[in-house]
Amino acid sequence: MIDVLMPALLIGLMGSPHCLGMCGGLAALAGQPASGARGPAFILTLHGARLTSYMLLGAVAGLAGQPLRFSPELALVARLFAGGMLIAMGLYLGGWWTGLRRLEAAGGRLWQRLTKGQSRMTTSPLLLGLSWGLLPCGLVYSTLIWSLAT
Repeated sequence: MIDVLMPALLIGLMGSPHCLGMCGGLAALAGQPASGARGPAFILTLHGARLTSYMLLGAVAGLAGQPLRFSPELALVARLFAGGMLIAMGLYLGGWWTGLRRLEAAGGRLWQRLTKGQSRMTTSPLLLGLSWGLLPCGLVYSTLIWSLAT
């Protein structure tokens, strides 16, 4: 159990500066009044839905990886791929390699397609929070791949 929880804890701790820089501005902007006051209920709903979207994505990745438990060879390949993605993410965050930009660009195109014409999303904390987990983010993608492999 510790072999799964410790990497998750480390990813969370080491990824915090990335999350602060990438989502901190969005979180601050989402809390600003647009067409009315956005009080504690708005903020709690927004971030509750955001965390729910991350949990659902992780659960889907974890369930999708269940067949790997019965094939040691496939599990090894998946873990090597996940480890490679985590290394790639570290190199990307350090500014030493930008190869993950293509993955983020693909996620950006998916995000634009999902949110096309949905101005209601900015006023609904539930919709905004649930969709937040689909924002293009290499850290989320690499962690989901890790969840799939473990």
